[in-house]
Amino acid sequence: MPSDPLWYKDAVIYEAHVRAIFDSDNDGIGDFAGITSKLDYLQALGINALWLLPFSPSPLRDDGYDIADYPAFFMGVAWDTLLDGNVRTLIERESLIPFLQRQRWFGGKARPVRAARFIDWSLLRRGQHPVFITIVEVDYEDGPAERYLLPLSVVAGPAADAIIANSPHVALARVTGARNGLVIDGANDDHAAETLLEALDGQAAFRTKSGAVRARRTSAFAELRGEGGLTPRRLGAEQSNTSIAFGYRLILKLFRRVESGPNPEVEIGEQLTTHTTFRRVPRVAAAIEYEAAGEPVTHLAIVQQQISCQADGWTHALGELRRFYEEIQPLPEAPDRSAAAVYLDSAHLLGRRTAELHLALASDTSSPAFAPEPWTRDDVARVVTDAAGQLARARRFVESEAAALPGDIADAARRIVARADVVLHERWDSGAAVGADAALSRIRVHGDYHLGQVLWAEGDFYILDFEGEPARPLTVRRHKESPLKDVAGMLRSFSYAAYAALFAHTAGRTEEVARLEPAARRWQGWTSEAFLNGYLGAAGAAPFLPADPARRQGLIDLFLIDKALYELNYELNNRPEWARIPLLGLTELL
Repeated sequence: MPSDPLWYKDAVIYEAHVRAIFDSDNDGIGDFAGITSKLDYLQALGINALWLLPFSPSPLRDDGYDIADYPAFFMGVAWDTLLDGNVRTLIERESLIPFLQRQRWFGGKARPVRAARFIDWSLLRRGQHPVFITIVEVDYEDGPAERYLLPLSVVAGPAADAIIANSPHVALARVTGARNGLVIDGANDDHAAETLLEALDGQAAFRTKSGAVRARRTSAFAELRGEGGLTPRRLGAEQSNTSIAFGYRLILKLFRRVESGPNPEVEIGEQLTTHTTFRRVPRVAAAIEYEAAGEPVTHLAIVQQQISCQADGWTHALGELRRFYEEIQPLPEAPDRSAAAVYLDSAHLLGRRTAELHLALASDTSSPAFAPEPWTRDDVARVVTDAAGQLARARRFVESEAAALPGDIADAARRIVARADVVLHERWDSGAAVGADAALSRIRVHGDYHLGQVLWAEGDFYILDFEGEPARPLTVRRHKESPLKDVAGMLRSFSYAAYAALFAHTAGRTEEVARLEPAARRWQGWTSEAFLNGYLGAAGAAPFLPADPARRQGLIDLFLIDKALYELNYELNNRPEWARIPLLGLTELL
């Protein structure tokens, strides 16, 4: 434990369920040996403290959640009337808010909640084990309300016992009376998952209290789904969504946050599946839509092809970097490119796949949602404004919290903030430096592109997760953009990988960081060059790229600065030692 009593203020803490991290003895349950074996990997991600959820079971009191203390509501035999009367009101008043605040996917934990209620729902399956789909609205004291998707199941007997023993945080309330049971998040119930798959098989539609829910299949559904039964299994914890695999063919992703309008992941995924030949993305098999009275169609879930892979792009890069640092460790001189040759081929291929994605997204000239549009000076101004906003936040933090930062970080941050303010206005205010002209176009893009958004599978890449930056509103995430925003995101990700692996390699040997840091910069430079060569070679004379190399580089630099300033704010607020990474990037750019 650090000697500083306020160590936790700068710590990057990862909340971990021992059962869910890694299974070292293949008994189907994570264990302490498994989590211990992953400590280096967790450290490479920037985590420096673990918060282990309670792991010692006792009667009715497991994982720190006391089921006996959950409110119990009296009901008759017919549990499928759960939401039709006073029980719903009682759940809203006594159980719903504490339940939401226990969920990883709930985005309002830091905000004061005024109330939560079910605003719409439908019964998907009747009988002894009813399944519901509900929309919950959360009102806050300090801003606009939010809506969340919450499927519900009512379980009894062994199914309820299993929830109490293994996942008590997903229990909403107890039911007593003619039968005893447990109301739970249906995403954790195999019966509910099977109900959703049956709805997709039959393209079912359900009336809700104020709208409708529909299962809609694409032309690829039958091929991707195959024949016969598919056993559901829940995938690892996600920050904002919940995913369920069906066999090894499909993945159902529930979009927990409900926003009016099409979800970009469904929109883009279906466009690529049904209107292009680009196949380096999971194909879309189906979607679950919700339409409330007077509102546009909203997506509650997407069903995609399940991709078998060796690793995600981040893990793959860290593995190659581990070998790189081990190989060059004893060398007295700086390494040459041959030490990174294998990964440079991968980076070149990833650049090519990225360009092919952008060409596919730009290929539909008739659909309003996808047809390319002119890139104008207003678009340049929008990016500059976003970067200026990030810069202002960094300036406020440095001015008010400099004393809490490591000395060299505080000094570097002050210099960068001052320099960035001058450069942004001198270089980009006019828009001339980035080719804002009628010949340049903007298109639909990934929007949150980095190594964690790709899979490494049999020597090639698949590109995932087209939702965009989750903190931004849906309307912004659907906005057409220069695809060089994606390029800049991946270039910054290479920088993070180089330094995350360096920090892991030199753990406990801080004197080695300075000696190996030039090698990290070289690896980043070589990899970025290989990626750009692959990208530009495949994109050719695409109309979304400035033909003039200087203007093209100017636009890349603008997106790099915007991204690096975003990273700087995150690191200053969460893990100041890692602020060195965006500060180094900004120093080179400015």
